[in-house]
Amino acid sequence: MEIALIRKHLHQYIDKAVDEQIQEIYTLLEAKVEALQETISIEQYNKEIEASEAEYDNGNFITHSELRKEAEQW
Repeated sequence: MEIALIRKHLHQYIDKAVDEQIQEIYTLLEAKVEALQETISIEQYNKEIEASEAEYDNGNFITHSELRKEAEQW
């Protein structure tokens, strides 16, 4: 189905939907659109991985047992 026709059908469905359905549709679309906008490039992804590896190599991490002890203090 062509995008223009899909858009037309979506508008028709929205016009017929009850408020609860409109809210659900909005929430779904909002999440999908925001997820697309948060997508990063492979270059940015690789930079973030390299930065994380450097943090680890420099000893900037906490072990599982250390984290458990810290969580007990919460």
